[in-house]
Amino acid sequence: MKKFDFSFIYQYIVNPKTVGAILPSSRYLSNKMIKEINFKDAKYIVEYGPGTGVFTEKIFALRNQSTIVVLIENNREFYYLLKKISGMKRTLLLYMVQLNMFNTI
Repeated sequence: MKKFDFSFIYQYIVNPKTVGAILPSSRYLSNKMIKEINFKDAKYIVEYGPGTGVFTEKIFALRNQSTIVVLIENNREFYYLLKKISGMKRTLLLYMVQLNMFNTI
């Protein structure tokens, strides 16, 4: 089991508009949420708001190696954390500020 990371609570307090919950999702919830994904045939998996990567780690462990994973994160600190853990091939990590720049064009 992972050691509890207080960065999630800290980010919730400091940046409440960029964090969707006060605590990361549990292992039980993440297993339930990804249960119906057809990992064998999925060409793309998009995770919006991966936070600290609870679902992301499970997706990486179960995905087909040819599947492209797109992670879209709104919180800068979580983005940098995900950048460290998502250094896998066939992964696109986007920070919402990058997407928002298209609204100004």
